[in-house]
Parts: sequence; C-alpha cells; structure tokens
Amino acid sequence: MKEWHPKDCDDCFVPRGLSVQKESRKLNKTVSTLKAMGMTEHQILKTIAKGFDDSEIKDDAGNSYDSITGEYITA
Repeated sequence: MKEWHPKDCDDCFVPRGLSVQKESRKLNKTVSTLKAMGMTEHQILKTIAKGFDDSEIKDDAGNSYDSITGEYITA
C-alpha cells in the first residue's frame, strides 16, 4: 500500500514505446532550444556526457566526448 500519483497511470496504460517516443520528442526539443540559444552540438554532447558520467554517448555522426581526457572525438 503506497500513495497513488496520477503519473502512475502512465506505467499502467501507456505502452512503453509511446513513452519512449514522448521522451525522445522532449529531448529533441531541448536540443533544438539549446542550439537556438547558441550552443554547438559539441557543447551539448559534452554536457550530456558529463551529466551521465558516460564517455560512450555518441551523436548521430558517431562523434563522442571523452569525459576522462576532456576531448571531443570525431568518428
């Protein structure tokens, strides 16, 4: 018995694929907003990699950011 929250309905009634699509759209909108604010794709990738502490995050072109060396690695 735990407290019920409206967001719990998503887990029960929304297929996982739709939830992933929704989050993907949010992320794309966020990236577009950051680009509009003047950030480059390199800066965005670097920020995401640092936030997740994961140097394996790559952009569409296969470029990555090495959080250990601080280098942007092009594919």
